[in-house]
Amino acid sequence: MSIKQYNWTDFKAIAITAKALDIQYRETTERYYIWATETITEYVTEVEKTATPNANQIDFETNYKAIANVVKSFRFNGDERLLVHSEGDTYESPDRFQLRSSYNAVGVQTLFATDTTIVTFSGKGLFDFVAVTGSNPNYIVDIFIDGTSRLRINMADLGSVLGLVGGNVDIWTEIANKNFRYHPTQVGFGTSFTIKVAATQANQRPAVTFLALWREVVTL
Repeated sequence: MSIKQYNWTDFKAIAITAKALDIQYRETTERYYIWATETITEYVTEVEKTATPNANQIDFETNYKAIANVVKSFRFNGDERLLVHSEGDTYESPDRFQLRSSYNAVGVQTLFATDTTIVTFSGKGLFDFVAVTGSNPNYIVDIFIDGTSRLRINMADLGSVLGLVGGNVDIWTEIANKNFRYHPTQVGFGTSFTIKVAATQANQRPAVTFLALWREVVTL
């Protein structure tokens, strides 16, 4: 593959404006490494990161960063193949995803028909596991991804109506529907996630304990 190195201004003019190529990037604490691929030619550039953002850094972060790193494909002998950069991607590093957790073993009293937030996190990452243990099954769990409710369900519906009990799937209840468990496959969030609970009966409001595990995406 032919590699052509440019400064940021010329890279934009050639790779983005003239050739309309999709750009990819990886970053360290010191700079962005940016490239675009056209058949057997790779156009590359670097943008330095400074404590007070410089003009090129501001330009890239404001106008291009959000639309970069689109997964590309091409056709070879009739088959579609992913196009992978030869140097790899920083997401391949295990240090890129760092374990985070939140738990409470004392107990949080739920409120009837009013949501109580038990876990909230602002950032970007992958959601791995949540366990909510109730003193009785009369409660709802609501999981928000990036500010939007994506899963709101009460324990009776999950266990008794749908029959998801005992860990036979990614989401289930245990011990007479008192305990909620969720172990999703590759559920990501871009800005935040929040877990809320609410009692479904005014005279039987359970106290809940919980454990949540997730992996935060960090800049290397």
